[in-house]
Amino acid sequence: MLEFGVVSHLSAAVVYGLLAGFTATRYLRRNSDRAVLLASILTTLWALIVVAQNVVRMDRFHHPLPDGADPQRRLDTGAFRPGA
Repeated sequence: MLEFGVVSHLSAAVVYGLLAGFTATRYLRRNSDRAVLLASILTTLWALIVVAQNVVRMDRFHHPLPDGADPQRRLDTGAFRPGA
């Protein structure tokens, strides 16, 4: 079964990909048109990377806590030290 993150980001990638294609074939006369094209291409790539992370189960930009660590303890208080 597909997760919500996969479906939502995949649909965003499709929509922004269509926007990029539409902009590339119809417009590009002004600087703002080129900016929309660049932004839609980058957003499409970002959404596809997020989909790949959800499908392949890559690390989602965080480091897991070591075994036995309490996730409620805050890092900024010094109460939890990852190497200790």
